[in-house]
Amino acid sequence: MRELYNQEKRYSIVVKLANKILEYKNNIDSKFIDEVIYWCCLSLARQRDKEVLNRVQGINGIEHDFILGFYYRMVGKYNKALERLKSVLSKDINHFRAKRELVQVYLNIEEYDLAYNYAKQSYELDSLNPYNIQGYLRCVIKKKNIDNKDLLINKLLDSLKNNSHKKADEMYLTSKAQYIYYIKENYEEAIDEIDEAIIKYRNSIYPILVKLEIITNQENINYEMLNDTINEINESFSKDSDVFKKIMYIYSKILVILNYDLDKVKAEDYFNREKFGLPDSVIEKIQKLF
Repeated sequence: MRELYNQEKRYSIVVKLANKILEYKNNIDSKFIDEVIYWCCLSLARQRDKEVLNRVQGINGIEHDFILGFYYRMVGKYNKALERLKSVLSKDINHFRAKRELVQVYLNIEEYDLAYNYAKQSYELDSLNPYNIQGYLRCVIKKKNIDNKDLLINKLLDSLKNNSHKKADEMYLTSKAQYIYYIKENYEEAIDEIDEAIIKYRNSIYPILVKLEIITNQENINYEMLNDTINEINESFSKDSDVFKKIMYIYSKILVILNYDLDKVKAEDYFNREKFGLPDSVIEKIQKLF
């Protein structure tokens, strides 16, 4: 199951296999059953399947909170994710998976200062993991007052560029675009760079989310480009894609409705539908748009 989950990413197969095994749980060693339930829960969370809320009742202790924190992060319920993940770390400060998840939550809600220490610790614990490299790099790019910042950024970019993980190249291209925009302060070059990443990784949501980030960070936003990018997302991804629950998409779409479509009522209706589960800081940021 571990290999099916970690290496092959066959989450539906893990769930089916687990369900079959659990039919005979009374005749199987309890430790093995605990492991089966654990991998089943992680797979359900990856699939954003609410069944995880039932299955996780078979797990006690901090792993119960970790799985729920992971699930809530996957479905965009960031307040609940933070609550569960902080609970894990209050009981085990060295729980590296909870730290890594907490980094992702803070990055998603753009709380880079809060993410920084956890991201740095995760990177120092496993500096070859591309997710750790990227998380730390995003924090370093955004954080002020870091010694030898350019040297560190280039070191992290090189680590991604030379990493053999299948996601590393995509991470490198998106991170490079962010570096060009935030550090080199070159908007046009950053857009060109991220457009190349979008073309190369058409099935991934992350390059196009970075494009939204770059466009909306401008003082004078190009609303036509922003509208075109939102339309590209709407046409390229299925309705059940998690891109539509990402804060950057929600924020960008509201900007388009307000400033391109000029429809405040429609923007308010959309925001009221999507705001549940968003952190207070994000809600306040969006409310200031109206």
